[in-house]
Amino acid sequence: MSRRHRILLDSGAFSVWSKGATIDLDSYVAFCHAHPDVDYFVNLDVIPGKMFQKRTVTVEGTEASCKASWDNYQEMLRQGLPKAKVIPVYHQNDDLKWLRKYLEFGTPYVGISPANDSTTEGKLRYLDTVKPYIFNRDGSMAVRTHGFAVTSYRLMRYMDWWSVDSASWKLSAAWGGIYFPTTTNGQDDYSQPPLLVGVSPMSPTVQKRQQHVDSMSPRVKARLLDYLAAAGVSLGRQKIVQESAGYRLDREDGETWYDKKRHLVLKVMERGVANNLNDRLLVNARFVRKANRVLPVRHIYFAGAPVPDEQVERALRNRLLSFHEMKGASCLRCLAFHEQLRTQPT
Repeated sequence: MSRRHRILLDSGAFSVWSKGATIDLDSYVAFCHAHPDVDYFVNLDVIPGKMFQKRTVTVEGTEASCKASWDNYQEMLRQGLPKAKVIPVYHQNDDLKWLRKYLEFGTPYVGISPANDSTTEGKLRYLDTVKPYIFNRDGSMAVRTHGFAVTSYRLMRYMDWWSVDSASWKLSAAWGGIYFPTTTNGQDDYSQPPLLVGVSPMSPTVQKRQQHVDSMSPRVKARLLDYLAAAGVSLGRQKIVQESAGYRLDREDGETWYDKKRHLVLKVMERGVANNLNDRLLVNARFVRKANRVLPVRHIYFAGAPVPDEQVERALRNRLLSFHEMKGASCLRCLAFHEQLRTQPT
């Protein structure tokens, strides 16, 4: 896997649709032109219906959305964006004729978007309908494909993706968890789905394929500590302190509320994944990069809002950012940072 940094700019259509808003196509295209170092731009697709209201999604509405998405794709090309850099999106409930239309047009890179509310089995059935169109008879790729929010190992293994993206690396860290590889013959095995280990004192109750560091056996915990050391971080130590009413947290020292109603404060004794989000993000990013080397995916893009810590952003290498979020200064700084990394020699 190449170590070159890559940037994928999404329009943010899904986020905007979930809020009942819209994106101006001309503004999006102008922004794309202003950032030629971005590797790829996702077409401004149109999503039918309303969020969490399935009854608003009709056959007629879906067809109209597909037509509007096609028109937006054509307009992005008409305004001078290279066909090789614009990725249209084929959604799970779209008629297959629209996928055929993009392919017949010679689109070299197509986005495949399984439905967020579908089960893994439902997504696999959807991919079954897609496969004959994007692979040649000898099994080679007829077109490059990007899987949107393709996170599970089953989906990543199901076909020969050119790229996928996922925000799970960030969401799990935000909930106090880190990815921890299983072992095969005594060796870390990144080809298998990771364990999600809760390391924060405030991590939620664990579920399948999850456990908390406090419940680990001494042998497994020792392996975890070695794993963290190899990533350049530690487990960390903290204590819970009872403070008086009206206490103000010392954020610079990493203090957080353990239980605000009872005035219980989590105080950091030693920085580590147990008490520092950035350290958890680094560990998860490292795991995903290693998994990318053994899974049948050329490039895994890291999705999610920008991380203030440049060390974390530098570690990602492949970054998906949203045009919709570029109204914020932090997002613009993040894009500029990755553009600089993108143009640096490797």
